[in-house]
Amino acid sequence: ERPASYSQSIGLPNRGRLKNAYRLPRSLAYVIRDPDRAWCTEETARAITSAFESVRRAFRGTPRVMVHDLSHRRGGWMKGHHSHQSGRDADVAYYARDCGLKPCAFRKLTASRLDARRQWALLYYWLRRNTVEAVFIDYGLQKPLYRIARKRGATLRPSKGTTKRMLPPCRREGCN
Repeated sequence: ERPASYSQSIGLPNRGRLKNAYRLPRSLAYVIRDPDRAWCTEETARAITSAFESVRRAFRGTPRVMVHDLSHRRGGWMKGHHSHQSGRDADVAYYARDCGLKPCAFRKLTASRLDARRQWALLYYWLRRNTVEAVFIDYGLQKPLYRIARKRGATLRPSKGTTKRMLPPCRREGCN
C-alpha cells in the first residue's frame, strides 16, 4: 500500500530536515521566486497549490502571487530564516489591489492596498481544512482581514471539526 506521502519532514521547523523532498509545482495561481528554495513535503505543496487554485477559481481576474522561500531540498538552515528547515512553512506575498497583470510580490503593503477578500479566501481555505498551525500577518494588515472575516461569519470560537479558531484575538486597537 502506498503511503500518503513519500516526503518526510523530520524535526522542527527551526531545527529539522527533509527526506524525499517534493518541489512545489508551477501553477497559474502563483509564481515561485527561487526553485532551489521551493522544496517541501507533498502535503505542504498540496495545501499551497489547492488554496491558491481555489482563490483563482473563486475570483475572476485574480493575479498570481509570489511564493518565496519554503526549504532547501534536504532542509536544514536557510539564509535569512530561523525556520524553513523541514518543508512545512512558506513565505507567500499578499494579494494586493494594484498587482494588475504582474504577480503580487513581496513589498511594503498598506491596509488600503491589501485585497482583503482574496487574502481572507486564501487563509480561510487553509483554516477550514486544518492545514495551518500559524499564520504571521503584518499588524498593519490585520484590521481589514479581521473585518472581512467577520463579515463572512468567522468567529473567535473553534469551528466545527477543527481545534483552531477562525480569527485570532486581535492584539491591536480597532479590529472590531
